[in-house]
Amino acid sequence: MKSVLFITGAALGHIGRSLLVARALESRMAATIHFACLAGGQHYENLVSEAGFAVTLLPGFTLRDQGATITEALETLIAEFDPSLIYCDINPLPQLLLVRFPVVPRVFLVNAYETRLGTDTTVQDLMWREYGEQWNRLREQRGLPPVDDPRSFFDADLVLLPDPEAVVGVPAERLPPGYRLTGPCIWDPPASLPPEIEEARDLLLLSMGSTGINNLPLEAVRDIGRQAGASRIIRIGSFDPGYGSEVRQYDWLPGSRVVERCRLVLTQGGAGSTYQALRAGVPVVCTPAHHNHVALARRLQQAGAGMLLFHETWQEQLQDTPIDILALERGARLLSSQMQVDGAANAADAMAGLLA
Repeated sequence: MKSVLFITGAALGHIGRSLLVARALESRMAATIHFACLAGGQHYENLVSEAGFAVTLLPGFTLRDQGATITEALETLIAEFDPSLIYCDINPLPQLLLVRFPVVPRVFLVNAYETRLGTDTTVQDLMWREYGEQWNRLREQRGLPPVDDPRSFFDADLVLLPDPEAVVGVPAERLPPGYRLTGPCIWDPPASLPPEIEEARDLLLLSMGSTGINNLPLEAVRDIGRQAGASRIIRIGSFDPGYGSEVRQYDWLPGSRVVERCRLVLTQGGAGSTYQALRAGVPVVCTPAHHNHVALARRLQQAGAGMLLFHETWQEQLQDTPIDILALERGARLLSSQMQVDGAANAADAMAGLLA
């Protein structure tokens, strides 16, 4: 029987879509699957274990121990589990910086704008500018070659892109060798739809990622709702920004069912909730928490399916360029046509091909 190690990041988006890929792979072949998750709270560990997979929590990278703790933990797990294939869906910097991977097939599931296909500055680029020389010295101490381009950490036998083609920016037939366009992997938490949302229409949904701390002021939310023609505003997230009774707060909702009832979705630009909305043909406004979110939002803005709105300038932006909800809906519907695929199934098919 084949064995597959899934190395995933602490963010819910990485873990959720990786669970979909793991289930799809399990349905295609006999395989023992083990998750190694960067510690992000008991809830994430429970999600993996309740899905039926063994899970090992990894410590975070720290320069205090020169990355030794996480590196040793991961290399020990790899040696003990002896995987036939290693799958990664995690920010590799600095988590995978010093790992000496065995000579087995390796797969990276990563959004296109973070790879060599991207041109916008990313979180990884900024981290490398600050720490690259120091990190290369650590790599040298472990017998690893120096790195010039931080995007090379995403290089693998297969680089799977869970994006629509418009976001990738390159037709599938012209992708570099080893790159495969799978399409989005849309994950929903195990939650039911509340009765008050069953009949709702024209909602403005605020879905700000698993941390939920990147929130616009209530005045901005009101303005966005008014310009979008929203009848009601709801928000998903365990962190309550204190909007009061004007915004109904939920810890968990089945996002795919909620977005069908929305006029507009406000996200921080993470691929999970953003793609969930766009697959349903619902446009997005992205208020980025970091540079990777900006990279995605810019591509959606170019496609006419979304708007990039910065915290610092939201008033000026909404005044100078009001939300044209009808134009955004047209763009979102066009993009939606590229997203009617099962990205997890496509990823699993590609991985099964490596394991055959």
